[in-house]
Amino acid sequence: MADHPPRKPDKRAPRPGGVWLAYLDHPWLTLLVIGVVTLFLGTQAARVPFDTSLESLVVENDPDRVFFEQLEDHFDTGEFVVVALEGQRIFTHDNLTLLAQLTNHLAAIDGVDETTSLTNVEDIVGDEESFTVGPFLEEIPKDEEALRRLRMRATDKPLYRGALISKDAKTGSVIVELTPHLQGKDHQQVIDAIRDDVEREGGGRTHLAGKPVMDHYTALFMRLDLQRFIPLTVALMAIILWVLLRNGFGAVLPLIAMGLCLVWSVGVLGLLGGTINNITTILPPVMMALTVSVAIHLLSIYQDNLASARFAAPPEGVPVEAEENPDPSTHRLMASWFGRLGGDPSTPAPPPPAGAASDLAAWSVRLGDETASLAHNREVIVATIRELWKPCVIVTLTTVAGFISLVVSDIPPMRHFGVSAAIGMLFSLLIAFTLLPACWLLVRRPVARRHNPLEPDLFDELLLRLGGLVTHQPRRIILVAILAAILAAIGVLRLRVETNLLEYFDKETTLVRDTLYVEHNLAGVEDVRISLRADEPDGILTLDTLHHMEALVRFLEQQPGVDRVTSLLDYLKEMNQAFHNEQPAYHRLPDSEPLIQQYMLLYDGKDLRHFLDEDRQWAAVYMRLHEHSSAKISQLIDETHRYLAADLPTTLTSHVTGSAVLVTNLIETLIRSQIQSLGLASVVIFAMVALFFRSIRTGLLAMPPNLLPILLNLGLMGWLGIPLDTATAMIAAVAIGIAVDDTVHLMSTYHGHLVAGASPPQAVRLALADKGRACIFTTLVITAAFAIVTVSRFLPTAHFGALSAMTMVFALLADLFFTPALLLTAPRLLTPRTRERCLLNP
Repeated sequence: MADHPPRKPDKRAPRPGGVWLAYLDHPWLTLLVIGVVTLFLGTQAARVPFDTSLESLVVENDPDRVFFEQLEDHFDTGEFVVVALEGQRIFTHDNLTLLAQLTNHLAAIDGVDETTSLTNVEDIVGDEESFTVGPFLEEIPKDEEALRRLRMRATDKPLYRGALISKDAKTGSVIVELTPHLQGKDHQQVIDAIRDDVEREGGGRTHLAGKPVMDHYTALFMRLDLQRFIPLTVALMAIILWVLLRNGFGAVLPLIAMGLCLVWSVGVLGLLGGTINNITTILPPVMMALTVSVAIHLLSIYQDNLASARFAAPPEGVPVEAEENPDPSTHRLMASWFGRLGGDPSTPAPPPPAGAASDLAAWSVRLGDETASLAHNREVIVATIRELWKPCVIVTLTTVAGFISLVVSDIPPMRHFGVSAAIGMLFSLLIAFTLLPACWLLVRRPVARRHNPLEPDLFDELLLRLGGLVTHQPRRIILVAILAAILAAIGVLRLRVETNLLEYFDKETTLVRDTLYVEHNLAGVEDVRISLRADEPDGILTLDTLHHMEALVRFLEQQPGVDRVTSLLDYLKEMNQAFHNEQPAYHRLPDSEPLIQQYMLLYDGKDLRHFLDEDRQWAAVYMRLHEHSSAKISQLIDETHRYLAADLPTTLTSHVTGSAVLVTNLIETLIRSQIQSLGLASVVIFAMVALFFRSIRTGLLAMPPNLLPILLNLGLMGWLGIPLDTATAMIAAVAIGIAVDDTVHLMSTYHGHLVAGASPPQAVRLALADKGRACIFTTLVITAAFAIVTVSRFLPTAHFGALSAMTMVFALLADLFFTPALLLTAPRLLTPRTRERCLLNP
């Protein structure tokens, strides 16, 4: 029989795939458009700032935040940084000189509102029936006796002790108050300037502490994390892709798609006005992993189609016109394979799902040699896209539903993450279905594999055994799942909600060491404030009000975690002692209101403005805590609220606020938002699956395999003592959108085999054989990406990575065992009428 050369494609004939695939005719134009979009969104991504300030996380219209900002403005106070100077003796000429230099240099930094230390703090000095206000140190003495007297006076003053000088006089400090409402880049620049100045002047004897310093280290660690996450993710993805695909060009394309989706997603974050913070820092690794998983699905089916066509080609010499009668060997091979999956090898296998398979039959005979393969590469790509676009759109939309559910959160960064990740998922689908086909069309050799997909390998044998296990033991598998759910539920009862900012960092970091030093030698750096407002001017200065305030201070000083309470009372007691010739017995409140008014006339200092307003109607009480646990701080706040409600006179209105209060509110808001997000995501995903399969019962069937991994994750956290915090609270809503992908893939393939005539057990085995490999590989990719996050030096991010990776493993096990078991125990959920109306049908 004469050889027939490969036919050249007829340019006048209609191109396969339809009008919506016309972009395949212009691969260079496709790449150009992708490049333009990348350039635009890349410029937006480059402008996204880092911002770990509390203000960036707290709800914008939170009443406590609004009130806190009003209090800061009214009393001219902002966040503070403690710069502690360590020495054997602070009261030496050299050490006090160094303290003065630090005080002056730090005050000159843009963004610093005020600095206070022993070298410039006010001192109330009295004699008989009068007092004056002046600097504690007018000049630094060299005489040892003068220095000793200064030390005794400083350590005897409650206003100084624990704030500006330690009890043993071996540590001095500079309190650096920042300009109120600093955020983002300005905030970081101020802390950088303070740190640089302290390191230059302090000679290694200084310690920085305070909430702004914690924010600074958080941003620093996030930068370091991203510098490691992205290259590690790329390297690991490259290794995995090479192992899975055994094709260099095929492995590079998903990496390119991954990089593009990363840039586009961060660019969207920039367009939304978002920042890189404690929450959005996980966006890059998540989007990179999900993009690769989409690309793997597409590339895997493309390779299967190429290999199937090549290995199923007729013997050499069969004319192209014989394509209507494909080689019987192909049918025999498929029949044998079907028999091993539970069918009868002697009877014909059910036809594959319509769509791509019909295209495969049309062009499989044409691909008998390399030249023909190149000529008909476009037809292979079209068949691949036709086969995958519906399932990929469905699983992408379900993942989008998981991310977009975060928009119900009151926390701005969480909304930004949800929207950016949701749009990023749509980008990943768009990039995979445009970039990859365009590149496949432009290369000289299709990205094919050498393995014949019609001949099972070792991995296929394992999936066969899995299918046999599932079809023979479905009820036992469901029982195991129920027992696991019960055990997890017990763990959930042990779960605690808590954020401890200091424990987020390794104990050996400079931040932790410095903070612990300051808290041990001076006072804690957590800030809680109490506002007291009288009904009328001068109402704060009545004896009744002052005595109630004194009782409040005594109550606060007795609470666990409270190191220091400062208020108007400290100044009145200093004035009273000074007025009575510095006698210690008079370090108490004045005996009469006229005397108090006289003191206020004599006082001409400025420090009191932070504690009492000009109308003497509004006062502020400041607490410094060494406690960083949000749960314990919340308990302190609740106790304070109860005391104020029970013991404060009706003439006073109180309000508890401060940065520590905002953090506890943030945690409560976060948990409430996550419950809402998880509920919304579950409802939306159920509705989408029910819509796709045109069956409410099928939608319900898809939920247990996807809610079980979430329950197992929460239970594991409870058993391991891992708290629910700003990072780990996001896992549920994110994971359910990702986990449902494999469920939909399996259920859609199962549905396709049922439509083709297979029985439920046969359909389960065929579905596992068809999609088991892809499900395992994509889970491996996503799990690996989450595992990379565990290298973070920021503990919540590391917890997020480890727990998310475990959740993906739980989801895979649920899909490979639990989902098929449910399908077999409820075979009537996909009725013939449902199968006919399913949107997955071609």
